[in-house]
Amino acid sequence: LNFNGSPQWLNLKKDPTILGDKPRTIELWAKIDKFNNAGLFRAGTGGTGKDFSLRTTTKIDEFRIQLWGGDLNFSFPGALGNWHHYAMVYDGTKTMVYIDGNLVASKNFNLNTPAVDFQVGRWQGAFLFGQLDEIRVWDKALSSSTIKGWMGKSVDNLHPDFTNLTGYYPLDENGGKTVKDISARGNVDG
Repeated sequence: LNFNGSPQWLNLKKDPTILGDKPRTIELWAKIDKFNNAGLFRAGTGGTGKDFSLRTTTKIDEFRIQLWGGDLNFSFPGALGNWHHYAMVYDGTKTMVYIDGNLVASKNFNLNTPAVDFQVGRWQGAFLFGQLDEIRVWDKALSSSTIKGWMGKSVDNLHPDFTNLTGYYPLDENGGKTVKDISARGNVDG
């Protein structure tokens, strides 16, 4: 899915969002063409501990784990203009970010996210320049070995945590204004 930095984003509604302090994993493939504060995804809102977002900053190759009150900036050299797999995991006490299956940042912080729309390709008023693919939302903190072992595969019932998949958007529509969730949950399409 291509994003050109204009006011466009993907709204996946509230269905795949994980609420409160429950464990979760959000993963996707991204190619970022400009660092401009845009979000890869936003699964929360403003207020301490109410956000669970991964976004860029304005510094090349710098990202922010956006938690409101517990934010953490980190760098990943070579992110600009290249495809990478991003996974953000919350295990109930700690948020971790994996890029290409490797842990690159972590922060102890308690979450309490509300039921809000899950947005892709934006964070507040900043919109993504780049491409996204294979968005997956889980109601479980996936292990690093599971992330690494499955990041390059399509998810099917052989995945060890298949029953924890709450949203799966492969982004294979080839055009249009709707993306389809193919998880067993049958969420409203975004």
